[in-house]
Amino acid sequence: MSDGLFRKAKTVNQLILLSTSACHLCEQAEALLQQLDITYQKIDIAEQEQWQ
Repeated sequence: MSDGLFRKAKTVNQLILLSTSACHLCEQAEALLQQLDITYQKIDIAEQEQWQ
């Protein structure tokens, strides 16, 4: 078989941390992401009209 037939797929994943103020689990999750140097986007759900 030709090596050209099988190629590793390149995927781009985006991690989104849904958070709110005074949420100790959110704070722990964010601290772990920072410790592991994982890029993420943080969204405060209290500021999002669709989640209120």
